[in-house]
Amino acid sequence: MSNNIKRHLAQRGLNVKDFSTEMDFKYTTVLDWVNAKTYPRIDKIELMARYFGVDKSDLVEEYNPIKEKQSTTKQILDNVFSKLETNRQDKVVSYAQSELEEQNKENLIQLFPYNVQEKC
Repeated sequence: MSNNIKRHLAQRGLNVKDFSTEMDFKYTTVLDWVNAKTYPRIDKIELMARYFGVDKSDLVEEYNPIKEKQSTTKQILDNVFSKLETNRQDKVVSYAQSELEEQNKENLIQLFPYNVQEKC
């Protein structure tokens, strides 16, 4: 968890002192979290997740850059989709479904029958 907190602080350009002041957390407590000496309570994890705009799991679980990219892409899509008018949302869904069907066809393994003849 300490690495996740450090990463999010770095992304925001914050140091521990500024972050602790901004969140109204005790500086030494945050320093202990960052140095992996102690672990924050769930209420503090929830506050930090809200502050950083991430899921609690993004703070608690081991960092996975692939998951982060997927999460970011999903957030972008959700944001754009929510701003579209209903008829345009329908087009996006239709396009996504056709892309999935095409992908599934590409990944389809074709089997060919063959006869086996045995000598008796």
